[in-house]
This record gives sequence, C-alpha cells and structure tokens, in this order.
Amino acid sequence: MDKAIKAERYFKNSLHFLECSIPRSSALAVPTLLTMRFFAATFATLAVLAAPILAAPSGLLPVETFPGATSGQYIVRFKEGVSPKTWVKKLGLAKAVSFENINGLAS
Repeated sequence: MDKAIKAERYFKNSLHFLECSIPRSSALAVPTLLTMRFFAATFATLAVLAAPILAAPSGLLPVETFPGATSGQYIVRFKEGVSPKTWVKKLGLAKAVSFENINGLAS
C-alpha cells in the first residue's frame, strides 16, 4: 500500500476517534459558561472599582524652596472663583498689589 494512502487512512481514523470521544451532552457546557460569566463579571467589577482609584488626584503640590535669604515678598495665585480682594481684607495686607490677569496678588 502506498504511504500516502496509509497516512490518509490513519488521519481519518484519528479524526473519527476524536469526534467520537467528545461528549455530546450540554452538561459540559454549563460549568464552562458559568465560569466565563463569573470571570466576566469579576473583571467588570474590578474595572469599575479600579477606575476611580487610578483617576484619583495625586494630592497636594510640593512647595518649592530655595536656599538663601528671602525678601519676604510673595506672589500668590488663587483658584478660579476666589477673590484676591477678599483675602487682602482678611489678612490685613497694606501693600498688596492685585493682578487681575492671573487672579492673584503680590505682597
């Protein structure tokens, strides 16, 4: 017999054996489906819980300091909606200069 024919018969017999050995009931599919649903639900829950943690602000900005003597004069920039004039009155600053373009003051 030719080697090609033997190989073809062997392949067909092996394939037939594999087809017959797979169970046809849906009982095997139920745990797999439940496992897939469990992992999908777990992944979705972790994604929803991790998003705010990863998107959280980094906290306060560090204060830059420099060695040496300071002049005692500062430029302060306020957030949007905060009035520099209110802070000048609160702190009782006599020589404060207001900068409207940066929403800040110098003292």
